[in-house]
Amino acid sequence: MSIGEVTDTGLTIHTASQSPSFVRIEIARLLGWPENKVRVKVPYLGGGFGAKLYIKLEALVAALALIVRRINVLVVAVQFLVLPMTFTSSAYMQLNLAPEWIQAVSTFNPLNWAVVAARDALQANTNWSEVGANLGLQAMTWADGRERRTGRKSRVASAVDAMMGR
Repeated sequence: MSIGEVTDTGLTIHTASQSPSFVRIEIARLLGWPENKVRVKVPYLGGGFGAKLYIKLEALVAALALIVRRINVLVVAVQFLVLPMTFTSSAYMQLNLAPEWIQAVSTFNPLNWAVVAARDALQANTNWSEVGANLGLQAMTWADGRERRTGRKSRVASAVDAMMGR
């Protein structure tokens, strides 16, 4: 969960990122602001599994905060996006028990890919190829977003193109 707040001195983002300095640098770069105008606050998170160097949610939160400028409206807006993604994933219910339309939507839901990868990784007989496939979908989504923002292909996108013969 992330939330943005416009202050007198700039923008404060409250997030659960494991790399707040990366978030600060990227948000400042995206906005064209000096880094001292962006503040990132994180709670004590403890340990983590792997690096999570992306700012999908934080960038969206920053944009919403600058548009809305009121934190209470922003909380509602973020929940408006997060709750449908959660309910159309397999986070609460096995997909074979869900209605067909939820099963169809979950195929394209990045949150579901993360849930499935985490669940598969914790099983006794882990199928690492399925875990890798779901994490690969996450990586390709991230790489595609980065390519659109910067105009440069990421290593992941270049590797996928090479495997596909493009």
